[in-house]
Amino acid sequence: MDINVDYRELIKSNTRHLIDISSGNALHLFEPANSNSIAQVESLIGRKIPSDLNEFYLQSDGASDEWFCFNIMSTEELHKQNDIIRTNSPKITDMLLFSHLDGDMYFYSITEAGYGDIYKWGVILNERTWVADNLENWIKAKNA
Repeated sequence: MDINVDYRELIKSNTRHLIDISSGNALHLFEPANSNSIAQVESLIGRKIPSDLNEFYLQSDGASDEWFCFNIMSTEELHKQNDIIRTNSPKITDMLLFSHLDGDMYFYSITEAGYGDIYKWGVILNERTWVADNLENWIKAKNA
């Protein structure tokens, strides 16, 4: 994983096939997140967020399109969704949700040693499927 990834450009170049402005679907990248919103998420989960996700948020506070073909939650939504899951299912503390697409959630696994890989969580059947080893490769996999 590169230390200084331009996530805005990476997302634009890897979602071109998903995002077609002529069809009415447009990609939205936002202003960078502020340190307070990142700190609120970290306070909720009791640890720093993954370094690559932190780097993304320092470039854009979320990314989405009109039809939810691509999504990374804003820090506000990240806090809200992770608070909901921890409140409703207190035993689920081994994941940091960061994206929701087509009824599935995407999360970083949380271990005692830190963060693990990224998985897709099929919420209805509670299925967890490995997707990528980091955010950069998760974004690239959206182009596959």
